[in-house]
Amino acid sequence: MKRSARLIALCLVLQAYAAAGQQTGGRFGGSNWGSPSAAAPSAPSYAPPPAPPPMPVMPVPAVPMPMPVPVAVPTVAPTPALPSPPPVPPPPAPRVRVTDYRRPSAREFALTTAPRARPLDNAEYQITHPRQDFNARYGPTRTLPGVVAGAAAFGLGAALTFWLTREGASAPRPQGPMRAPVPMRHPGVEVRRVSIAFDWTARASIQHALSRAAGGIDPSSPQGLHAAATLARDALAAAHRGARYGVFQSWALDPAQGQQVFGRVADSLRGRYTVETIDNARRVAGPKLRASSEEGPGLVVVSLLVASKGALPPLPPGMSLPALMAALEGMIPPRAEQLAALEVVWSPADEGDPMSSAELEVLYPELARLDEGAALGRRVCGSCHAVYAGELGRCPACGGV
Repeated sequence: MKRSARLIALCLVLQAYAAAGQQTGGRFGGSNWGSPSAAAPSAPSYAPPPAPPPMPVMPVPAVPMPMPVPVAVPTVAPTPALPSPPPVPPPPAPRVRVTDYRRPSAREFALTTAPRARPLDNAEYQITHPRQDFNARYGPTRTLPGVVAGAAAFGLGAALTFWLTREGASAPRPQGPMRAPVPMRHPGVEVRRVSIAFDWTARASIQHALSRAAGGIDPSSPQGLHAAATLARDALAAAHRGARYGVFQSWALDPAQGQQVFGRVADSLRGRYTVETIDNARRVAGPKLRASSEEGPGLVVVSLLVASKGALPPLPPGMSLPALMAALEGMIPPRAEQLAALEVVWSPADEGDPMSSAELEVLYPELARLDEGAALGRRVCGSCHAVYAGELGRCPACGGV
């Protein structure tokens, strides 16, 4: 009974730990956008100028007003009212002369408008009704030769079309490279993300290399930002043998939208852990952690996020280790002025905070496995139904598979 209770408690702890987030993480980077953000636009050019300061008011000396002098107004006698003129009579209405025209009766109207009917002689009939002779006007009709010529032309055209299409379908196609499509006009900024999960063979070296790079970069200058991006890319490419998961994404946007998407993706990556122990040159003491046997040797996820002023090389069509390395190689622009922003985020950042593959697939569901046959990912024990990491080989609670 006690052993069953311990197994149930351990299963609950494993499931809760697999669903929880990582404790520690680190990041370094900066921005060199060179233009104000769309969230804080500059003042429009049509804004009215500021009002001038008010003029000072000068005091005016008071002038004494003269006293009014009384004036005698003579009295005037009232004028008698004049008689009103007599009313003018209105002019007489104009007289219009109306002539009454007599309308003819129906009988008289029928007699005057009835057509005159008289027989036409032969000469007048031939003049008014000429005979239509088709052969005299259009020539003699030859139907059979036209039908034969049309049928022959139709058959010859159908046979020629069938032969040409059959030869084109059976002809071998050229084996040379296809012509590349004409590229469309780039909107201005391309944001690209490459995330790689390394196993325990490369976890410690990756964490040390990124920690040293975060303390020695100068994110305030374009040259320092470009050097930091190149250093992070080279460190990830050197540890490619330990890559187990990966994903790459790209967005081609205008500068204002690119700045917003870059910030949103960076915030999403930094929200996968609880405590940020490394922030450029700043260091924060993380919580006291102790690795447990249920977590295994542990993996580390590193995300490289850049914003380039201009187009970057196209991404590979599928996901594999060579495609992931090709996407990583082409994500840094050649000139430092083209790199608008950089963000390197990795988790966990503390060596005592391992992350199992079961936790990784919960925290980073967008990452794809590079080797489907590898013993990684979330496994469910057939005996106690506990969730455990595939790299452990057996369930740590009951020893089952």
